Amino acid sequence: MCVDGVTEVKISNHGIMFITFSPGSGGGSMTTPKEWAKVQAEKVRAKQQAIAQRHQNVSMQRDILAEDMPRAWEDLLQQFETHCKEYNDAVLPEGRLGFFRTTGNTFTIRPDALGEIVTGLLEPATNRIKIITPKARFDYLPKVVLEDTGRVELISASTHRQTCCVDIAQEVMDEALA
Repeated sequence: MCVDGVTEVKISNHGIMFITFSPGSGGGSMTTPKEWAKVQAEKVRAKQQAIAQRHQNVSMQRDILAEDMPRAWEDLLQQFETHCKEYNDAVLPEGRLGFFRTTGNTFTIRPDALGEIVTGLLEPATNRIKIITPKARFDYLPKVVLEDTGRVELISASTHRQTCCVDIAQEVMDEALA
């Protein structure tokens, strides 16, 4: 029982011992209802600020993703195109690789008149990048970094590590040409 801010411990012994313990709130009690209300108002404001900050972060992430993901996709396409060109310059004329953008969200790579050895897709709804070779599948997810002005990094779904476009192109091309 709490009387005038003092917590009371009550012990009764009637053949069996019963202990009743009633701690005060947080090791002490408020001295007035006004002070209690002030503390509660501060808690409510802090909670509202935290919610507003989370909403702002989510909004910023969406904006950065919408703005930066097309750039990341174009960088990846450019790397694949460059790797095909460099391969053709080094290996010519035995096996030319063709790089083809089939739509804004897909590409293929195939040697001369043969079938595709690499097919890539950017899923617009999830911004997931899927790249398929005859032997393997590679998935990359965007991760928004809120440092500075913000940017998108590509994360390998298998290793859960950030991967740059050059490394993605090299790994996929190595697998496709093996």
